[in-house]
Amino acid sequence: MRRSALALGGLLMPMQAASALLLPATRHIATSRGLSRSAPKTCRALSMGAAGAEGQEALDFGSTRLYPQPPLVAGGMLAVSELHTVAWYEYGNPAGRPALFVHGGPGGGTAPMNARYFDPALYRIILVDQRGCGKSTPFAELEENTTPDLVADFEQIRLLLAIDTWQVFGGSWGSTLALAYAVAHPERVTELVLRGVFLLRRKELDFFYEGKGTNFLFPEQWEDYKAAIPEGEHGDGFIQAYGKRLRGELGQEAQLAAAKAWSVWEGSVSRLNVPPRDALLAKWADADFALAFARIENHYFTGSNGVAGFFPRDGWLLEEENLARIRHIPTVIVQGRYDVVCPAVSAYELHSALGTSTLHMTTTGHSSFEPEIIQRLVDATDAYAAGGSTATAAPAPEGGWPLRGGSSGYHRMAGRLGTPAALAREAAAAAAAAAAALRIPPSAQEYASVLQQLMLSRRTINAFESELPVGWEASLQRAVRAATHAPNHKRTEPWRFHLLGPAAAARVCELNAELVAESKGAEAGAKKLKRWLAMPGWLVATCVRSSMRSAGSSMDEPTSILREDYAACCCAVQNLCLSLHAEGIGTKWTTGAVNFDPRFGAAAGLPEDEYVVGTLWFGEAAAQPDAPSKRLSMEEVLIRHD
Repeated sequence: MRRSALALGGLLMPMQAASALLLPATRHIATSRGLSRSAPKTCRALSMGAAGAEGQEALDFGSTRLYPQPPLVAGGMLAVSELHTVAWYEYGNPAGRPALFVHGGPGGGTAPMNARYFDPALYRIILVDQRGCGKSTPFAELEENTTPDLVADFEQIRLLLAIDTWQVFGGSWGSTLALAYAVAHPERVTELVLRGVFLLRRKELDFFYEGKGTNFLFPEQWEDYKAAIPEGEHGDGFIQAYGKRLRGELGQEAQLAAAKAWSVWEGSVSRLNVPPRDALLAKWADADFALAFARIENHYFTGSNGVAGFFPRDGWLLEEENLARIRHIPTVIVQGRYDVVCPAVSAYELHSALGTSTLHMTTTGHSSFEPEIIQRLVDATDAYAAGGSTATAAPAPEGGWPLRGGSSGYHRMAGRLGTPAALAREAAAAAAAAAAALRIPPSAQEYASVLQQLMLSRRTINAFESELPVGWEASLQRAVRAATHAPNHKRTEPWRFHLLGPAAAARVCELNAELVAESKGAEAGAKKLKRWLAMPGWLVATCVRSSMRSAGSSMDEPTSILREDYAACCCAVQNLCLSLHAEGIGTKWTTGAVNFDPRFGAAAGLPEDEYVVGTLWFGEAAAQPDAPSKRLSMEEVLIRHD
């Protein structure tokens, strides 16, 4: 049985191999568009999550309602765009009730203990590090980092994990993003559990960051936050002044100092009982955490067109048109009465506007780890697990999810992708739906982002697992269907795909070994035979050469039917490879000399009126090749003419 695996770029890697990717590395932090600086940091192991959960400093959770820490069941890195790769983690029961934990910040990242709000025997718990933070890459990146982007990422994760619907649980900024996701995809949300509600309105930002509320209660901490900005810039607004520094416009030293001051300000006031200074600084002044947290928070609070959060309008989440989309979703709101980061008025206004939610006001501050807040949150997840609403996971793969014993009894062996349909089509639709639901006109790039990423991430696979993955025949049929939608002049449909069984494949292997032995010697032929016989799946792509179509036609003629048909078959092969790649099946397209040997057709059992375009090997990749290092520049490929 295979070991637990890490999904990387749509394919899965063994956890121990993946750990090599998380050794000490260099983090690259953008300072302005097109520029970057490097900061050597040590990346913590994937299973450890971010540098501790927000608000947990110096707390003892032994007497709280938190469940024991469940082990990591599966995890991965999903390429969600050409630029961004997002880390995800799975805990609990693979056959349980799906729940998405949405972390705060923006830029806070996840920690393993975030899974402790859920009963691991009943829940399938998914944690995701949002763009630019936690283990997601690039670190602290602001480009392509907006609310619609994050909403679309959750949809890609849902599709990757074959989840139909899920509970969405989020606090602070996590409540903002949870609401935005629910508005965009109400049919995918079974329940909402919200804590420390933040609606990302200007009055909320002014209360906390601009000296119009929290500073009256925490004047000592406010002085430290204010002192990081020269007095002459105070009139411009602290969010703006910090933004210049956090974007790196004033240099690296100013960037790090601003990040720590911004981050420590929030950490200092997040709990009703302020934690010891040493414990506070160990978390909130950590350079890695502070840079991502402060840069990304400030980026979202600056927003675009004068509106925070990249929403169309200030207060957009409270607009009736959006509330009407989510009013039917069972919702529990847990709010600290003395929360000075996300003041209670926002939770109260949301609860009043929805009219269908349950609101619990607690005698606490902002942190999700204060005991009374823990009590209410766990009460909510327990109640939903007991039947407060329903959630259904997508059908398990044939034979069920592989399980093995352990202390918790639930360890998923994440062997392969299992999406019920091509990930590219569904995820592209998800991204478009998110943009449409957020009333932001999607660009052509947004529509095409997932398809483009599939094209950019597909690699020629040179090493395959010995066995074909479960469900490969259904995947192949979908891929052939995609192939038949290639562009085709005059609709001749010349493509054919021949699936070779063991005997036919062996005959081709023996013919190829004979050819290699003739040119390179017997030893080379024997070595080639052994390698080719190990290939798990064989598909020969051919082109029909009809006498009616090809009469008087030649490949040398630019407008010949033979040439048109060959080009159509090549396009069909590309469609097929991309479709298989979308479902986690790798390919190698070979056009070696054996394909065109006169004996090849008889060895493979091909019709006489077809000629070979190439042979495709397919299966589950044993290793994912690196991206090619040499590529022509855009100027060399795209040549402009007046």
